[in-house]
Amino acid sequence: MVASVSTPALPTPPPTIRWRRPLRFALIALVLVGVLLGACALVVPYLIKTTAPNWLKEKTGRILTVRDAAFNPFTLHLRVDDAALSDAGKPLARFSALAIKGSWSSLTQLAWTAESITLTKPEISARIAADGSLDWVRFLDSLPKEVAPKPPSDEVPRILLHNISVTNADVRLTDERAGASEKRLELTPLAFKLDKLSTLPRDRGDYSLNATLNDQTRVQWKGRVGLNPVESSGDIVVTNLPLTRVQSIANLQLPINIAGTANFRTNYSAAAGTDFVAAGIGDGVLEVNDVRATQGKDEVSAKSVKLSPLSASWAKTKAEGREQQVYALLPLIAVVQGLSVKVDAQAEPLLSVAQVTTVKPIAVDLNARTVDVSQIAIVGLQGNFSRDKTGRLLLPFAGLSASDAASNRTLKATTSASPVEKSWLIKLTEIATNKADLVLRDQSVAVPQTLAAKLDLALGAAIVTGAKKSVIVSGKRMSLSDVTMHDEAATNAWLTVKEFRALPFEIDALGAKIDLPKIDVISPVVNLMLDKSGIDAARKFAPAIATDLAPAPFPAAAARPSPTAVTSAPKISVAGININGGRVSLTVLKLTVRVRLAPQQTPYSAAAALCRRHSNSTQNAMMAKQNSVSKKSRSPRSRRT
Repeated sequence: MVASVSTPALPTPPPTIRWRRPLRFALIALVLVGVLLGACALVVPYLIKTTAPNWLKEKTGRILTVRDAAFNPFTLHLRVDDAALSDAGKPLARFSALAIKGSWSSLTQLAWTAESITLTKPEISARIAADGSLDWVRFLDSLPKEVAPKPPSDEVPRILLHNISVTNADVRLTDERAGASEKRLELTPLAFKLDKLSTLPRDRGDYSLNATLNDQTRVQWKGRVGLNPVESSGDIVVTNLPLTRVQSIANLQLPINIAGTANFRTNYSAAAGTDFVAAGIGDGVLEVNDVRATQGKDEVSAKSVKLSPLSASWAKTKAEGREQQVYALLPLIAVVQGLSVKVDAQAEPLLSVAQVTTVKPIAVDLNARTVDVSQIAIVGLQGNFSRDKTGRLLLPFAGLSASDAASNRTLKATTSASPVEKSWLIKLTEIATNKADLVLRDQSVAVPQTLAAKLDLALGAAIVTGAKKSVIVSGKRMSLSDVTMHDEAATNAWLTVKEFRALPFEIDALGAKIDLPKIDVISPVVNLMLDKSGIDAARKFAPAIATDLAPAPFPAAAARPSPTAVTSAPKISVAGININGGRVSLTVLKLTVRVRLAPQQTPYSAAAALCRRHSNSTQNAMMAKQNSVSKKSRSPRSRRT
């Protein structure tokens, strides 16, 4: 019998937990991330509040101050309060608060993503110094540049920004140059909202901008924008923009004062690529109300000026190393209503027009430099012209002539070596008006006269600017009807003409000789009076101011102007004058004449002369009869004797 010995079982070792090591690494990584994020919560505000101001002052000399900054690394929420940038004590920019909320979706979309960006009460101040430099340009130029710039790359950083908003913004442009407006531009308050700004391919976002200019002008800008490729389209509306503000913004120094209110709306589109840039507007309308141009008491005004539709485009392309620019302006129609021209000395407007309109659109070819105006209709034209005692025709803005001449001399002196000016061709096919009322009051004659007529006109013109200027005027239809002329103090006209009519013609307005066509004068009636001073018409048209008729002494040889310095007026000739159905009425008043009866003259009246002639003839007849009787009675006696 074999005895069996039992061996006790050895304990089984516990199974190895393999997940503990990855967990340990995960915990370590999480701790490191937490520490890193915690460090970011401290480092990011420090970089914003201390490092950035020190670096900016060292590199550019500008002062950046930040009151407070905070960053939450877990929610990716960054906030900066009361930041300001200044240049030599003058503000460049500041804002009350900036809040940026990032998104962890940046890891999945592989793009820098922000859920919202809010900028509160930003202020941007730009200043043009007395030397003409802009402080913002000086600031950007002072930033350090790369020693070896990187070659351009077609790759665009992937950025996706949502819900960008700017509230209560202020933008100011100040000009310190002599003679310039101190505040050229001020936009306040300004609000901007952008739904999405993305550089992802074919990704677009909606935006809107609302701004106020000087508590009066409203700017509304909305549309869509994308950055890959760069393109944008939308609508722009500007209302209640004073023209004085436009003049101030553009820093225009004009010899006349311009006032009015402009309204503008249009849609637009723009795009840019590696080898092209293009922009355009379409279906735009520009309307200016209550337009006034004044100098002293002279004024030109219009109730409204309207241009529509405004459609233009511009493109710049580059192909085979050559750049090319193309411009285009589509035809438009212009309408001016309530036009009035006033001169200081006149009680009534010099000109008043109910409406001026281009019946057909104006065609402008910017590449060929041509402007084609098919037809301009002038409705309700009234003209009241005046000549003073010196013979000067009263016109508005007469003081501009001297300043223009001086500016032209200065311009010619400064541009004597400039290239030849390119010429433009302006074609006016027809300018027409019917039954326009014209009045001319002439004070330059001894008896002031008033001339009234109705004008029917259809003219055309071809104007060439540049070095070889020319003005060709063609008359299709031109007539003056119901013409009357009377003394200013009288009511009855001493001259009436049913119509002055000119045949079609074409002249060179700048030529040395102007040949006018044959003129038909229909049914003129002239009422003249003859008295002891002669015919009254000659007396009426004597100069109002007596002139010295004595011949002036001939200038010395050294003082004589050279023939080339004398600019002779063009010679005007008329092909002929036809008078049809005319009548001249002469009224003879009591005359006093003198006849020579002896060495001295004896005055007598015409009536007395007739009576005296009749009396003399009667006396002669009676004497002849008496002589014949006496001869008969004496004859026998003589024979008896």
